[in-house]
Amino acid sequence: MAKQETTIAELDIFFSTAKLPSELQLYPGTKIVDLPTFVESHLAVLKHSGSHGIYEVFYTRLIRLREMMTAKS
Repeated sequence: MAKQETTIAELDIFFSTAKLPSELQLYPGTKIVDLPTFVESHLAVLKHSGSHGIYEVFYTRLIRLREMMTAKS
């Protein structure tokens, strides 16, 4: 399991203030076509279940998205 440096609350704050594109290629072969819903659903899972074990993938995807968005800035 990856070491978490960013809290779920920090991700929530970032995405609540970020201007999200409508869609984005997250990984090769993984295109998100409704980014606002993607972020909302992933944050809901993390807030309810945490980011450990089988839920770590939700955290990882949001971290990847944040990195992509900040790299374009």
